[in-house]
Amino acid sequence: MPYISIIELGEEEYKQAAKYLLNHNLKPSDALKAAPRTRA
Repeated sequence: MPYISIIELGEEEYKQAAKYLLNHNLKPSDALKAAPRTRA
């Protein structure tokens, strides 16, 4: 079973994360695709 972390986001953190995703043309699922490639 994969390890995951769930964090709570306040309104300001959410806005910052949404802005980052839009600016870099990312989707929330991109982290799931990239994670296996970055493991040693």
